[in-house]
Amino acid sequence: MQPEVTLVRWRVVRIFSGDQHWDILLGWCVQSSCGRVSTPIVTFDAVAAQATTRSGRTYTLAGEPGFDDDAVYVFQGRFGPLLRDDNHQDVGQSYLDKILKAFQEPSSGRRMGRRVCQLENENPGDTRMEMDE
Repeated sequence: MQPEVTLVRWRVVRIFSGDQHWDILLGWCVQSSCGRVSTPIVTFDAVAAQATTRSGRTYTLAGEPGFDDDAVYVFQGRFGPLLRDDNHQDVGQSYLDKILKAFQEPSSGRRMGRRVCQLENENPGDTRMEMDE
């Protein structure tokens, strides 16, 4: 098991099931040179551009969101056609926006606190985000 993974050409897809939804990472894994799909994201650190998933694995998002055929193939094997119905939504741009915003915040001479998006665990399928600063 790789406890830490770096993804390039990454995307974040929100998967809906009834009134629940989960954010899933997919992209090209630098360490193993293959397409990768994560378990649901539990926390997201915008300063480090890292997501921790339900499995406990940490994914570092390198560069901007992109498209990787191998990752899409793995995704479709698990969840069906990507973005072809109302059950999937690409939310990668919102994650990139959080990363960019974290880098634009002034540090005012003190150590800048990490901005971590914590996903609530009251309902295992609930992915409402809260910002901790």
